[in-house]
Amino acid sequence: MDSTSYIGALLGQNVTIPCVLTDKDQPEKDLNLNLVTDSVRWDMVSANGSEDNVYLFTNGRHTQYRQNSNVEGTGFKRGNASLTLYNVQQGDEGMYVCNVFVAGNKLTATHNVEVSAMPIVTLSHYEVTIAPGNEQSVTCYVNKFYPESVKIRWEKHSASSESSALDRETCISVPTKTSDGTFNVTSLMSVKPSSVQEDGDQYFCIVSHRSMKNDHSESFTVKVKEPPPTSHLPSIITFLVIIPVII
Repeated sequence: MDSTSYIGALLGQNVTIPCVLTDKDQPEKDLNLNLVTDSVRWDMVSANGSEDNVYLFTNGRHTQYRQNSNVEGTGFKRGNASLTLYNVQQGDEGMYVCNVFVAGNKLTATHNVEVSAMPIVTLSHYEVTIAPGNEQSVTCYVNKFYPESVKIRWEKHSASSESSALDRETCISVPTKTSDGTFNVTSLMSVKPSSVQEDGDQYFCIVSHRSMKNDHSESFTVKVKEPPPTSHLPSIITFLVIIPVII
């Protein structure tokens, strides 16, 4: 049963860490463990090296060292000693060690649990109307993500040319930590169309984070309009002449 693997867990959700005993000759057969003499102990080693007890099932009794955790007794009798953590938090990240004691033998499995929170991505504007030569900024808000490491890039998609990456026009803030331990960051894009040919161009804020298998993007569209012509008609000044009348 010795094994090590990585398991991704989302902040605030539940995760089950597997630890299953099988008969090598009959792997599909359920075991019939003795709930009095056989036992399982789960421990967790955090990133700083400290080790904590998480869960103990022995002599038919359950002991939760980590609140909101569980090993199903009926499942353990069949050889399933998997641990479920409810409402996962940042402090649950670490290496979990499953020690199963059966008939005087000790079997061990380890799993590294990575806790993540998916970023919420929004834009300050989803459509920008602007005249050629003028400049306007759009902010991409990336909020509530964990861990801190995140990648943000911008791309311009134009009907008249291929997509292009944008670097010089962007400015990214330093991530700030919030009260719940997640992070927020912003990225600013400056748009300055040179002609009406850029009307309809799309700009994409693309976010990469370990909590997501694929990148997440939000886009805004640029509407380029020529300013209305300025009137050059001469001013007409009307003089009112009052002629006194003598009676």
